[in-house]
Amino acid sequence: MRTEDNLILEVIRISKRLGKRQVLADVSFDVRNGEVVLIRGPNGSGKTTLLRTIAGVFRPDSGRVLLLGRDVHEDLGVRREISYCPERLGLLGDYTIEDNMVFFTKVFGRSFDEHRFREYVKGFQLEGYSDDKVSKLSAGTRKKVAIIRTLVFPARLYLLDEPLANLDDESVSFLIEEIRRMADLGSSFLISSHIEFPAADRELEMRGGGLVEVR
Repeated sequence: MRTEDNLILEVIRISKRLGKRQVLADVSFDVRNGEVVLIRGPNGSGKTTLLRTIAGVFRPDSGRVLLLGRDVHEDLGVRREISYCPERLGLLGDYTIEDNMVFFTKVFGRSFDEHRFREYVKGFQLEGYSDDKVSKLSAGTRKKVAIIRTLVFPARLYLLDEPLANLDDESVSFLIEEIRRMADLGSSFLISSHIEFPAADRELEMRGGGLVEVR
């Protein structure tokens, strides 16, 4: 049920220009507790810019992004409630999978869920890669590592940019089931993709820098 008291994210009339291009134009929407929202659109439509702005990487030229009622660009503390998987994965190539988790524990200043980490390694079929450096892994395997890094850190809002890209069918099924399980327990997700995402409760489409609800 969509009510005011379960509001997690409010995006309020944000606009963002990159160079001479108006990428986001007066974008507004919200995400509720336990909701999975899909942002669809072709490459270059502004999906990544939108997620970066919500994550606090970009500051909007105008408008506000509120998480739990707090402005993510003014209140840095509330960003701890966001876990973000960018399209450019940002992994440490000379580290193993688990060493990446330990490193980001220090960066984020919080511990990751080790039990969940082991479950994800199994679910994404990564058990044979424990001693390998991330730089030696395939693009699809690195994507799995980045998704694991995002999901093992407790957060109120998870941002996933093109999470299905480069994943095998079994991993796609595992990820969709896990996102649905987490959402049913109260986690919220904002996912960008140029293809369908079956776990989504709502679907918004980028059009001309704005958003249109299509489902």
